Amino acid sequence: MPKIHRALVLAITAATVSTLAAPAAHADTIHQVPCTAPDFFHFQDRNFNQTCYAYAGVTEPDLPGITAWSSGNNAGYFVWSDFDGGPFTRFFGKNEHGTLPDRSTYIERLNIY
Repeated sequence: MPKIHRALVLAITAATVSTLAAPAAHADTIHQVPCTAPDFFHFQDRNFNQTCYAYAGVTEPDLPGITAWSSGNNAGYFVWSDFDGGPFTRFFGKNEHGTLPDRSTYIERLNIY
C-alpha cells in the first residue's frame, strides 16, 4: 500500500473511531406549550413572570439530581442541581389541576432565571 494512501486510510479510521466513541452531549430541551395544553405546569420566575411548560414524563431513577420536594397550599417546588454539577435551580409551580404531580414525575431542567 503506498504511504500516502495508507496514511489517509489510517487518518479516516482514527477520525471515525473517535467520532463514534465521543459521548453525546446533553441537550436541554424546553417544551413551551400553551396554557390550554392538557399537561402543563405554571412556572413563575423570581419576578413572578408566568410561563407554561409541559412536563416530561420522566421517573425519578431515570434522571439524576432531584434533591428536595415540598408542597403546601397547592404550591411547591422542585430543586435539583445542574447536570454539570453547577448551582441549584428552583422551580415553583402547579399543574392544570392546581396540584403538584407525584414526586416520581419531574420536568426537564429549565433555565428560567
